[in-house]
This record gives sequence, structure tokens and C-alpha cells, in this order.
Amino acid sequence: MAGPEICWVIPHAIPLTAELTHSDYLLSHPTTQASSVPIVPLPTLWSVLIDGLAPIWPPSRTTLDGTSLGDAWPLALTLLPTTQPWETIVPFHKLTQWLCYSLMQPMSKLMNIHFAGAELMTGLPEYRNGGLFIDTGVLTLKSPDEERGLQRFREEGLKKGSTVEVVPMFTPDDDVIIEWRAVTVGFLDLLLEEVNTVLGFQLTLPQMLEAGSWKVCRPCSFDLDALF
Repeated sequence: MAGPEICWVIPHAIPLTAELTHSDYLLSHPTTQASSVPIVPLPTLWSVLIDGLAPIWPPSRTTLDGTSLGDAWPLALTLLPTTQPWETIVPFHKLTQWLCYSLMQPMSKLMNIHFAGAELMTGLPEYRNGGLFIDTGVLTLKSPDEERGLQRFREEGLKKGSTVEVVPMFTPDDDVIIEWRAVTVGFLDLLLEEVNTVLGFQLTLPQMLEAGSWKVCRPCSFDLDALF
């Protein structure tokens, strides 16, 4: 199953304000608590990233009130009635969260900053984490969706001169991909609880992602390929 396609746009200049680019913006922010270690609310760092980098997203992405939302996708199937257009949009913001995780680590270690509310971050719904649940059989496609995906793969294969059937293929905005990514986020939380229970540790979600699901996914795929 094809993973979400990421479209990279490199602007000549990201329109971050001078205030946001100041080196001690987080430390001098009014929400930061001064104590033995600086305490920065996670939403403060998140706002810098999600607002400051908003212009990199192409207008072809999901928009709301004329603003491109980036890695957020409308889901056709919803369990509850909706009255507002944003209620059907599933936000992932994988790359922004990845960047946030990457920035928090050195700032915590080197600058001794504590980020309050780090638990608000989610697991990353990308091909390694999501693929782990597919490779191990936790998630399987329903037959109609599988056939629809295989049909698309055959059509794409004909365009490229190949008719080999390998995996179902879907566009990034297909409900199958959006549901897969959403379920991956939830399953990662459950996996963290299970891992900590079995090992008797108290790993954080980023620790499990880095040392666990990311690293185990590819060897698991190779093992399954050898079996089948």
C-alpha cells in the first residue's frame, strides 16, 4: 500500500518574523516560566513551527478559509454527524511533529529546557510505523478496498509498461490512507503501553518510536518477504 506522498517546496525565504527568528524567542516568551530550568509550554514551540512554516505547503493541500493546512486531510466516512467543514479534517502534521521532536531533544539536553505538555505530541503516521502494523497482520484491507487498490496499481502499471501486481495503490487523500494513518497513531499509544508493561520500563513515546517501531519495521518486512 502506497504511503502518503510528500511534496517538498523550498521557498526563497520563509516569512518568519524577526521576532520568531530571534535566538532567545522561546526563553523570553511570556508563557515561559523562569525557575531552576526554563519551562516552555509545548504549544509555544508548536505555534512557532506550525505558523512560521505554514507557507511551505502548496495550495493543492486541504484548505480552510483560504489557508493551506498542510498534512491534514478530509475523511469522507465519519462516525458522528458534522456541521462544520473542519470537523471532517484529520490533522497529522507528521513532518512538523518530526521537526518538533528533533528540536526538543537538543534544547532539552544542551540548553536544559523543560517542555511542559510534551505528551500532547503523537506518534508519527508514516510508512515505517504504519507498515509495522500491516506487516505483522494487525491491520488488513477489506476485500473491496484491496481490489480497488490493485486495480489502480494495474492501471498505473499499464501506463509504465508493467503489469506486475505487487501491492494495492492509493492516492494520499484516499480514505484508506487517511484511516490507516489515523489508526496508526492510536495503535502506537497502545503499543507503548504494552511495551512498558512487558519490559517493566517507562519509555516515552519518542523513545519507543526511535528505538522500537522505526527500527523493527524494515527487518520485519524482510523476514516476511523471506517467508512468502
